[in-house]
Amino acid sequence: MISELLDLSDRLEIPTPRAFEPMPVQYFIDLDGEGQILGITPAYGSTKDKSGEPELGKEMECPAYFPLTVGTKGEIQAAGGGGKSVAEAGHGDVREIFCTEIKGNPPKISVIEPPKNGSVELAEPDEEWELGGNDEPGDADDSQAEVKNTKNQHYRHAGWLRQIKSFAEADVYRDLPVSTALKKFITAQPRLTDAAVLDYFLLPDPVKAEREATTPDEKKKVKAAASKARSAMLKIIAGARFTLRINGELLVKNADFRRWWNESYAAERSRILQNLPVGSDGFSCRDDEG
Repeated sequence: MISELLDLSDRLEIPTPRAFEPMPVQYFIDLDGEGQILGITPAYGSTKDKSGEPELGKEMECPAYFPLTVGTKGEIQAAGGGGKSVAEAGHGDVREIFCTEIKGNPPKISVIEPPKNGSVELAEPDEEWELGGNDEPGDADDSQAEVKNTKNQHYRHAGWLRQIKSFAEADVYRDLPVSTALKKFITAQPRLTDAAVLDYFLLPDPVKAEREATTPDEKKKVKAAASKARSAMLKIIAGARFTLRINGELLVKNADFRRWWNESYAAERSRILQNLPVGSDGFSCRDDEG
């Protein structure tokens, strides 16, 4: 029945789970043809209603993960949910792309180490704390509550790498310039703990602000203001979505990348359909009296 409903929706052009969905992207990671980072550029879309200032985050059609998957015993189950995040192709947050966490109050940056059980693609019970909300940019308010997360987040980075490699190493796409840049980017393993990478965000520097002030009172004030502004920016970065821009072309708009994701999405949908349990016609068991 599910298969028939999906076929009907295709004929009527009714969108079922789609390969691409509109999502806000806050930052572009600019790469050259060798996969080296040239900069990290804020992406602005609409303007704020009250101030008229540009608002961080530009809505773009981004690859969306298929909502169902096949379990180890052939059962159909949800791909995400229950505290598990699914990496999406070509875009992601700092955990997925940079294998880096920003958590705590004030926020601290750290590399996510592989879980102790050695399985990099499975979440491991390992009590930790992180900034609330992992789908939208973090609230800049210093009073933002922290929420408990009980899973090692390295599986998110591993999932993102798997998606990128699936495209860049596929026979049809492996020799493309975009694939070359992607492979070199992931080989370099950039992390936000690298000063050269973090500097692209132009974060306020409390030490520098204090050094440039003249009087003791002024030093205290400017250092506190810079610390607060830095924390606010780090919270935004922690919840932001990034995508790659290679030689000026956004990965999520690259024709070959989009073709690959459409093919991958269709293949996953077919795999789910092939594993659906065989149903029966409930009316075939009724007698003449109903």
